[in-house]
Amino acid sequence: MSKDAFEGALPDPPAIKQESPKIKKNKRKRRWIPYSIVGLLLVAGLAGFLAYWYLNPDAVLKKVSLLSGGIVKAPPKMTFCPLDGRIVKDPAAIKRRPLLVKVENLSDARPQSGLDRADIVYESMAEGGITRFAAFFLCQDADQIGPVRSARLQDIDFISEYDALFAHVGTSDAYANEASSSIADLDQFFHEDAYERVDWRDMPHNVYTSTKKLRDLAVTLGYEKEVVLTSLKFGTVKKQQAANAIDIPYLADCAVHYNFDAKSGTYLRSVAGQPHTDKVTGKQLSPVSVIVQYVDYTSSSSGEDYGMGDTQTMGLIGSGRALIFTGGGVIEGTWSRSGQTDRTVYTDAKGEPVRLNRGQIWIEFVPSSWDITYS
Repeated sequence: MSKDAFEGALPDPPAIKQESPKIKKNKRKRRWIPYSIVGLLLVAGLAGFLAYWYLNPDAVLKKVSLLSGGIVKAPPKMTFCPLDGRIVKDPAAIKRRPLLVKVENLSDARPQSGLDRADIVYESMAEGGITRFAAFFLCQDADQIGPVRSARLQDIDFISEYDALFAHVGTSDAYANEASSSIADLDQFFHEDAYERVDWRDMPHNVYTSTKKLRDLAVTLGYEKEVVLTSLKFGTVKKQQAANAIDIPYLADCAVHYNFDAKSGTYLRSVAGQPHTDKVTGKQLSPVSVIVQYVDYTSSSSGEDYGMGDTQTMGLIGSGRALIFTGGGVIEGTWSRSGQTDRTVYTDAKGEPVRLNRGQIWIEFVPSSWDITYS
């Protein structure tokens, strides 16, 4: 058989199907899907670890210590805020003087600005059961704080505990009569340039400021300095009695409810039955820990009432009952403060200092006779 005849007897080779450019592109895309998924999982895992590290550095160090046979070095230059225990990015922040800003809590003043940026917020009754806030700023700054209102007699004890700068708009007579000239006072009456009256809120609920304006003023007046503060105890909290909801029966317009959010580890705050939000961010205020401190309230001897009942003052030197809520649990303990310039200490039933999760703290001052409900 000739070569040509032999080749002619063979079947034709199968035709090679040509893939369209679209099919080739889709195949290339499908090849990358597994790699993309792995990459996303790695990024999510790293982000989760960093978030957990930021909120729970003590727990992370403990786990690393166990895995490495107990040999572990803390990250270099890790700095914690002495007020709320959080990691501070800029160590210079804690070398400043704590800043106390007096913020009002009438319904006309809500939502307030800047309370979410404070390290510690105190809430106490002023006139007629209406509450006001004493917001302390040290490790974080706020571009807008307010509405800022007037000082009351009880603020002297707040200022003295932290040797703080004090920002307010005027004073009550009782405060003016008792306040020492040594207080680093940033009263708006005498330093208008550090404050502004906004046009989107009616007087007297329209005075606002910022940490930068106030700290610049403090430097000008020679008030700024480093203050060494005794820190509360922070770290991983042991298992406690569960307490996910807290009700504090201030006057109806100021009645407070906290609901623990396990996902964020914070207590979502509501006031007068509505979520209590920040005006700037629109987010609900959500401290990491809430402390209910039972104190003896008395009417101010000045006889001031501002048309709403006598101005209230509190006994903050001494000791009393406290409920400490952190991590979705409650510790029934005691508060104590030896003198006006001493820090308040919170201890458990065994007399050991209570350990809090790291993050913003709200302290609620309630009359000793009240019953606070939680569940």
